[in-house]
Parts: sequence; C-alpha cells; structure tokens
Amino acid sequence: DWAHLIFAYTSLVIAAAGESSVPLLYGKVIDAIVIGKDTDAFVRYMILLVCAAFVTGIFTGFRGSTFIVIGGRFGVRLRQRLFDSLLQQEADFFGAVKTGDITSRLSADCEKVSDQVQLNVNVFLRSVIQVLFTFGFMVFLSWRLAITCFIVVPAIVVLSKIFGDFMRALTKDSQEALANANSTAEEVISSMNTVRAFAAEGEDSRRYQRGIGKYLLCQWRVARLYFFYSSLTFTFLPYCTYCIVLFYGAQLTQTPAQCGHDGQPQCHLSASSLVSFVFYMQSLFAAFTSLGQIYTGLAQAVGAADKVIQWIERRPVLSRPRAPLVPVTCKGDVKMVGVVFRYTMRPEQRVLNKLELHARPGEVLALCGPSGGGKSSCISLLEGFYAPT
Repeated sequence: DWAHLIFAYTSLVIAAAGESSVPLLYGKVIDAIVIGKDTDAFVRYMILLVCAAFVTGIFTGFRGSTFIVIGGRFGVRLRQRLFDSLLQQEADFFGAVKTGDITSRLSADCEKVSDQVQLNVNVFLRSVIQVLFTFGFMVFLSWRLAITCFIVVPAIVVLSKIFGDFMRALTKDSQEALANANSTAEEVISSMNTVRAFAAEGEDSRRYQRGIGKYLLCQWRVARLYFFYSSLTFTFLPYCTYCIVLFYGAQLTQTPAQCGHDGQPQCHLSASSLVSFVFYMQSLFAAFTSLGQIYTGLAQAVGAADKVIQWIERRPVLSRPRAPLVPVTCKGDVKMVGVVFRYTMRPEQRVLNKLELHARPGEVLALCGPSGGGKSSCISLLEGFYAPT
C-alpha cells in the first residue's frame, strides 16, 4: 500500500495547508469590506478564498477516497490472516471456543478495527497536520495570543488519555459480552428443533437477554464516563479559553501601533488579525476535539483487536504438516498401544485409559460401547485430529 499511502499523505498535506489559509483570508475579506472599505482588495481576497476552497476540496476528496481503499485492503488482509490462522488450529481449539464467538470475531471485531483504520487514521493525520499549520498561522498573527490558546491543551490531552484508556478496557468487555450473546444465539438457532422439543424457548430467551444485558451494562458505563469527558473537553474548557483570548486580544488591539518598534517583539494587534485569530482558534479547538475523539476510537479498536491479534498469533498445540503425508506403501496395519487420552475441555476425565488395539491388514473390527465410551475418539486419534495425552 505504499503508493496509496504516499498519494494519501500528499493530498492530506495540500488539503490541510489550503484549509489553514481560509481563516486568514476570512479576516482579510472582513477587513477589506468593513474596516478598510477597499473594494479592489475585497475582490482580490475573495478570488483567493474561492481558489483555496477549490484546491482544498479537490485534495480532500483525494485524501478521503484513498484512505477508504487503504482501509478496505487492510480489513481484507486482517480477515484473511485470522481465517488462515483458524484453519491451522487443532481440533481442541474449536471444542473450547464456540462457533458464535469465532464468527463474531471474524465479522464484528474485524469490521470495527477496519472502520477505525479507514476513518480515524485518516482524520487523525488530517487533524495533526491541521494543528501544525493552524498554530503556525496563529504565531504569525500574534505569538502572545497563540501561547494563551494552549493553556487548556494539557488538560484536554490528559482527559483524553484517561478516557481513552477506560474506553479500551470497556470496549474489550463489550465485545466479549456481544460475542457470548452471539454464541448463545448461534447455538439455539442451529438446534431449533431440539429447543422446541424441550419447550426451552423461554429459558434460551432469558440466556440471550442476560448476555445482551452485560453488553448494555458496558454501554451505561461508557455513557457515564462520556458525560464528564464531553462536558469538560468539548464545551467548558474551550469556551473559557475563548473568553481569555478575547479579553487579552482586546488589550492588544488597544495597544499603540508603535509598540515593539524599539527592538522589542511586536505587541500591537490589528482588528482584522484578531478576527482571523478567532477563526484559527475555532479551527484549532475543532482539531484538538477530533484528536481526543480519535484517540478514544483507536482505543476502542485496540480493545476489539486484542482477541483477533491473539488468535492470529496463536500457535496450534498440535502442529499439522504443511503437505499431506503420502506414504510410499500402505499395508493397513493399525496399532494403538497403551493410549491415554483426555479432551482439553475435560482434563479431569480420561476418555481412553491405556487402550490396546491392533487391526491387521484385511481384518475388520467393530468398536462397540455406550455413548461417550471413546469410539469416535479412537477414530479422531487415528486421523490425527488429536494427539494422545
């Protein structure tokens, strides 16, 4: 995906640069028509504003569409790697893990991870570049006001980090609860005749309700955390900073224009520059808000990806040959000598205890016994699905 990534990053930088120039042009347009009464400057800045909007729109489209392709390709590779890893696992793995849990990881979890890569990585990179360009323009207009804007940033970063860590843990619990509920549904639907034969619809409905209830409980916990996080980072702290910047900016606009001409840093701020600075401040806080939300979304993706990555990296207990074993000759002489066997799910119960069996070439043997006596286990051992204990 290197070609796609290079094209996406190039489009991202151009779009972010164009978007960051818009607030400055807003201030120039307002200054030309309201303060300076300069019609020619107004027309000139309007043309520049339209050109900046056009270029920004084109490269924003390039960036977004390219990241959709990258996210889709990533999702396909993730699903394929998980499926290939599942194909290599031993039979005991599928006895210990429910089918609904596996299908939930292949569908819901992989979809969540791929969506985060497709959307949030795109928006994250855009927001980072936008913050850099925006801050550069803000320093150009007034370094004093630019520093004032950042008094609230450490608090927003810390709150986003704390909330993101909680969201990662809660997302892992939510996905686990959802996978268990899906396992229950898959188990019931696949044996509907048995469920109805025993009139177990009510009990199975309550089992599914308990599984969904755990998922809902996780969502309630997320909602309580989100209330405090959004109240502080989306509204209260940014608006307090707006008030401080506007108050300080009013002092700078009333400072004489000659301030700083004696070799000191420029401390005067024009009215149009203050208007542009306010627009930049809105863009800056919008970018920081996006970064906080994206960090939370990426933390959710990491929580959903934990089990997926764990299964992808899992090494099967019983290694399978890369190619089928094809002996040169096959006599049909089968021996089982002192075989002891337990299933992983029931390690305390011996299915076979020092079994002795010898089937000579051409001889026919019948394995007889009650259900659970180990007949199918003998065949599974001979086929190599399990290894003797």
